Amino acid sequence: MGVKSAIGVGAAAVLALAALAGCGQETEKTRDHFLAGMTLEEASKVMKDDVSRVYQFIPREEGGDPIDNNLHDDASPDWTIIAGCSSEPYVEDSDWVELAVWPNELIDDETYQDIIEGAYRGAISCAWIKDGMVAGPPEVPKRYAH
Repeated sequence: MGVKSAIGVGAAAVLALAALAGCGQETEKTRDHFLAGMTLEEASKVMKDDVSRVYQFIPREEGGDPIDNNLHDDASPDWTIIAGCSSEPYVEDSDWVELAVWPNELIDDETYQDIIEGAYRGAISCAWIKDGMVAGPPEVPKRYAH
């Protein structure tokens, strides 16, 4: 199964479970760490329309080439979230999210498995969100995926 197929199948499973859980009840909400592995298009379906987003374009490895940050669409199917965090425990309730993203062409099947297993959670830190966002996102050096 290719990466795009795996991404689509994973998202379809999440959405199907949410739909089944919602039969006459409130659907399950999404914890921020479950954003990892979703495309921006899939994630936009669980985020509020007015959520503020901070994107991190994380190099694959320390000293590696910078990621081309030509992201022009917050709901792009061509970018995958490798790590995410939010201002609230559930994405649907959050006013802020921070998302580390890679273009899909950098993600093979093995890398996608690493993403959904949480291998890149340390690529970002949302401490600035959790600490009340007094000054907004800090200007800090980007962390590396590994």
